[in-house]
Amino acid sequence: MTSLATLFGRPKALIGMVHLLPLPGSPRWGGRLEAVIERALADARALEAGGMQGCLVENYGDAPFARGAVDPATVAAMTAVVAELRRALRIPLGVN
Repeated sequence: MTSLATLFGRPKALIGMVHLLPLPGSPRWGGRLEAVIERALADARALEAGGMQGCLVENYGDAPFARGAVDPATVAAMTAVVAELRRALRIPLGVN
């Protein structure tokens, strides 16, 4: 595991959170993955421009969460969104 000091070049870091819009498999899924990606990119770029040293991504927009295994469409969509964020950002990126 990489230490925070190694990853961020400092002992402490400001890490912002990108809350994704509802994803496929969620009761509130809006039907357009492009909209999810566009919002996530806008939020992540704002965090980076605002001085955050890292970014976490989570799918809180999927609440209420279903019990059991996560829908494969949800996993695939989150992977696609995070891949776009990774290409766009210079700061470290993580998934919650």
